[in-house]
Amino acid sequence: MYKTYSWSGESVWLSAQRQNINNCSTPFVWKPETGMELPVIYSNWSSGEPNCGKDKEECVHVSPGKAYGWNDVSCDTKMCSLCQYDPW
Repeated sequence: MYKTYSWSGESVWLSAQRQNINNCSTPFVWKPETGMELPVIYSNWSSGEPNCGKDKEECVHVSPGKAYGWNDVSCDTKMCSLCQYDPW
């Protein structure tokens, strides 16, 4: 059974982040749990993104202010997660 939720227009985390959060040249990966990395094979980046602004944008969120496209932002930004992946 699926639950239905309405979108409130807030930004939400997608759980993707840079493979090395201290290096903006590394690719984005899904990190569903410690020690596990899965490649990001689909993306929906907003125009001009990812841009690693101020060398501090290492995580990915959906941005309603950017037509609900993906945006890179600092992992310290407070927001809810959209989903959680459980491979088992």
